[in-house]
Amino acid sequence: MFLIENTNVILKYFYKLLGIIQFTTDEHPSTISTVFSHIYPIPTFAYFFYASTIYMLKNDGTVSTYTSTCVEKIGGYSSLLTMLTSAVMFFKRTEQLKICLLKLDSIQIYFAPNKPPRKKKWVCGIMLAILSLNALFFFWHSGDLYEFGFYFIPMIMSAYDHVFLNDILTCVSCKFDTINRCLQRQVNSVDLFTIFPLNRVEEVRSMKHNEISSTIQRIQELTQMHYALINLTIRISGLFETTTIMAMLMWFSYVIGTVYYLAILLLQKTQEMYIELLGACIYLAFYFYWFFVMVVSFSYTQKKANETATYVHDIWNKYAMNNEVDKRVRHLQFVSLRLLNTRIQFTAKDFFNLDWTFCHMMIAAIGTYLVILIQFNNP
Repeated sequence: MFLIENTNVILKYFYKLLGIIQFTTDEHPSTISTVFSHIYPIPTFAYFFYASTIYMLKNDGTVSTYTSTCVEKIGGYSSLLTMLTSAVMFFKRTEQLKICLLKLDSIQIYFAPNKPPRKKKWVCGIMLAILSLNALFFFWHSGDLYEFGFYFIPMIMSAYDHVFLNDILTCVSCKFDTINRCLQRQVNSVDLFTIFPLNRVEEVRSMKHNEISSTIQRIQELTQMHYALINLTIRISGLFETTTIMAMLMWFSYVIGTVYYLAILLLQKTQEMYIELLGACIYLAFYFYWFFVMVVSFSYTQKKANETATYVHDIWNKYAMNNEVDKRVRHLQFVSLRLLNTRIQFTAKDFFNLDWTFCHMMIAAIGTYLVILIQFNNP
C-alpha cells in the first residue's frame, strides 16, 4: 500500500496509537497482527476517559461568570462526544478504508508518467511545532496531566485524522492532475498539416484519421479512470464524514470559548493579561491551522477533479475550429456531459460543504456567537 508504506515511520505509529489506522499493510495479515492493530489505540482512549473522569470530578468550576461556565461545559461535552464517535467510527471504517486505499493504488494512468504525490512534510511539521508550543505553555502554566488528557487528546486525534485524510487526498489529486496533464497534452498538440509539407496531403490525412481515432480512444480510457477515481474519492471521504462533523463541533465550541476568553481578558486588563493572551493565541493558532489544512485539501482535490471537463471541452473546440468534427469527435460531447454530471462536491453528510464557503460560514458564526456571549456577560 503505497500511501502507508511511504508515510514516516514515527507518524505511522502515531496514527496507530491514536486509532486512525487500525489495519496492516500486509497482503495476507495474520490473526495476531490484525488483533494487535485494534489493540494499539486502547491505551490512548483509556487514558482519555480516565483523565476526563478525574478532571470533571475534581473541577470545582471556579470561573468568572455563568456564561464562561456554560461555554466550558459545552466544550467538555463536545470532547467526550468526539472521542466516543471516533472510537466507534475508527473501528467501523477499518476494512472499508483498507479496500479503498488498495483500489486507489490499483488506478494507474499509463499514458503519462504518474506524477509522484507532492511531499507535504511541512504540514505535519508546522502542526507539530504549534502543538509543541501549546503543550509547553500548558505545562508551564498548569501542568495538570488530567486536564491535558481531557482537552488535548481529542484535539490531537481529530487534527491528525484530517492530516491522514490530507495525505490520501494529496495522492488522489495527483492522479487527477496526471489525467488533466494527459488531456492538456492533446489540447496543445501540434496539427500534422503544420509539420509535414503540402505535397503529402493524402498521407497526412490518413495519419490524421488514425490520430483522431487513437486520441478519442485515449480520452475515453482516461475519463473512465476519472469516473472510477471520482467514485472512489467520494467513498473515501464518506468514511471521514461523521468524524469530521464531530470534530468541527468540538472545533467550534473550543474556538468560541477561546475567543470569548480573549475578549474578556481585553476588557478586564489584568496584570497577567499578556501571558494569558499569548497562550490563547497559540491555542487558536493550532485550531485555525488544522481547519485550513482540512479546507485546502478538500478544495484542491475538488478543483483538480472538476478541471477535467474543461480540458475535454477544449479538445472538442480544437477539432471544431479545424472543421474535423465527425461521429468519432461528437462522442466527446457525451464524454464532456458525463464529466459535468459527475462533478465532485465534498460534504459532511450534506450538512455543509467542505470548501471555502464552509470557512466563510464558520468565521461568520464565530463573530455572531461572540457578540451574543459578550451581551450575556454584560446585561
